[in-house]
Amino acid sequence: MIDLLRREYWDALDPQVTSPRMKEYVAESSDFRAGDDIASLLLDFQQEQFQALMSGKKTSQRRHEILHSLRERLFKTADARNTFCSTLVLDGYLIATDEQTESLNITEAVTEVDDRVELNKFLQLFWKPILEVVCQKKLLPILMLALVKRLSKTSQNTEDCTNNLTLGWINAICTAMPLVDGKSVSCKGGM
Repeated sequence: MIDLLRREYWDALDPQVTSPRMKEYVAESSDFRAGDDIASLLLDFQQEQFQALMSGKKTSQRRHEILHSLRERLFKTADARNTFCSTLVLDGYLIATDEQTESLNITEAVTEVDDRVELNKFLQLFWKPILEVVCQKKLLPILMLALVKRLSKTSQNTEDCTNNLTLGWINAICTAMPLVDGKSVSCKGGM
């Protein structure tokens, strides 16, 4: 129906819509909307997950719907997959802000154990459903690359909480994915 309206009405009123410049603008706008959709779904997930964990629930119908939307609608293109992983490594998502850790009653988001950074288990539990989607959709290499890129762009100060959270996620993901005979094992174990 929308295509019919576009062809018969909107395009007929404005012949410049079919110009290369306009097509580029429309494509860019679609990418921004896809990014906004991903961020919106991730924020919805965070709110639902927070409520579920604070009330002691294991799952909820709303969280299931959010995860279903992520699986089905947003992973149809490479751009959507890249946008999803890039969004996950922003502050306020996997890289928890001070306000988020405080609201989750987490005193230490990361700790140093034997020369490596360990991520708080509650943070891992909080994001486990999203990380399962990452594994199901075979996005782990893209997510790891996004984490490494983020780490390379932040300051070299090892005391920096952002760096430590990023290192914590890299360590948690790597230790959850042991190699057996050179083949990667499913993400279901570990985290």
